[in-house]
Amino acid sequence: MKVKDAISLYLTHLKSLGRSAKTVKGTRYDLRRFMRFLEEEKVFTLDDLTSEVMAEYQQALAFSLTAKQTLLTLRSQAQLLGVAKGFTRFLKKMDFLISDPGEKIKLPRKPKTLPKGVLTESEVRQLLNVPNMKTPAGYRNRIILEILYDTAIRRAELSNIKLSDLDLNTGFIHINGKGSKDRVVPLSSRVCDLKQVHAKYHPSEKM
Repeated sequence: MKVKDAISLYLTHLKSLGRSAKTVKGTRYDLRRFMRFLEEEKVFTLDDLTSEVMAEYQQALAFSLTAKQTLLTLRSQAQLLGVAKGFTRFLKKMDFLISDPGEKIKLPRKPKTLPKGVLTESEVRQLLNVPNMKTPAGYRNRIILEILYDTAIRRAELSNIKLSDLDLNTGFIHINGKGSKDRVVPLSSRVCDLKQVHAKYHPSEKM
């Protein structure tokens, strides 16, 4: 079978699965690029579509230039490779190929971006100083903020912390994490020193 005929079958298959017109159109567009590469490599039939060809396609994408003469981003490479891998999986599933030539192709990792709206050090100090330490609720809120800032534990993990899990004397906190995995997380002296504030304003209560 010719590759272009197999692509037509694949697009029809996506429509039968209820994929949106936008998804099918995007897949068609990305597979046209794949087709142009295959034609340049003289690959016209499925018999010639091998894992080596797929590896060469991945390498070609890594060195491809955009209209602005810049390299394709990892995100764009992953998108194009993902579409090609979806096509080869279909070929294997429909028994057009004995094995999936794209199975061993690893998608490039997308770069992690920093979260927006990160507080400055000054803004963090202002936030930490908002709770009124003279009240039990204020002391509790200050401890919560300090632990979040100090350990970067998950919000769900923080909500499960019991008073018995917190040891400001030794500087550790017991965390029941994701998947019921327990761990012990160290606390900085800044957090542990808050027990002195607690003793000053709430001498009748024990930490």
